[in-house]
Amino acid sequence: MAANIEVYRAARAKNGLDPAGGTVTLIMHTFAGESDKQVRDIVKGPFKAYLKSSFDLWRNQWSDLKGVDQEQVVNFAFERYFRTASLFGSVDKCVRSVEKLAQAGVNEVACLVDFGVTGDEIRAALPQLDQVRSRVQAGT
Repeated sequence: MAANIEVYRAARAKNGLDPAGGTVTLIMHTFAGESDKQVRDIVKGPFKAYLKSSFDLWRNQWSDLKGVDQEQVVNFAFERYFRTASLFGSVDKCVRSVEKLAQAGVNEVACLVDFGVTGDEIRAALPQLDQVRSRVQAGT
């Protein structure tokens, strides 16, 4: 991703635009909570169902997935998302993730929260997500 952002910035400069201008927004599945375990317990079932709903799209895009057990792929994908490709976890973990994204050149993160978690769970988690926002903006 950082390499793609560099290409974008270089293209801006090449075309007479301020390379530091423009906004790089990354959309990420998001759920912040009190602890990584708490968040994992809440998001695992709904997010795996969300992944399964698009499995046929993956299978058609990557020939390596033909004949592979769907559950195995979904479990692997969930672990990857939970560890590195989402904002799933404690406030501290989410802050660290956003800081890494900023170092790669991302200016803002759009939080995708509608992947199957209930509305009540989403609303209950908004204060933790606000803590992430506040801490990142404050630089702490």
